[in-house]
Amino acid sequence: MNNLLFYLLQSWDAVENTATKVAYSVGNLCWVLCALFGLIGAIRIYNKWQLGAHCFRVDAEIAGWMGASLFFLAARTFIAIVL
Repeated sequence: MNNLLFYLLQSWDAVENTATKVAYSVGNLCWVLCALFGLIGAIRIYNKWQLGAHCFRVDAEIAGWMGASLFFLAARTFIAIVL
């Protein structure tokens, strides 16, 4: 019985260590995606602004790209809190 309990505790520690490693990897991926969305969004908005379309859809573009970046920041924070 003691051996079974010891084995289960070792297995649980291994699962916990793996979950922690995955959480750090997913957190780093969220940072990278947030940076990519920010850069791509900035380039697209700059391009539209220079083409003279700043009166039309630039506000919606800014809201969309910023929302995507904020979503990934919130997802990273949620993952860090849960795991």
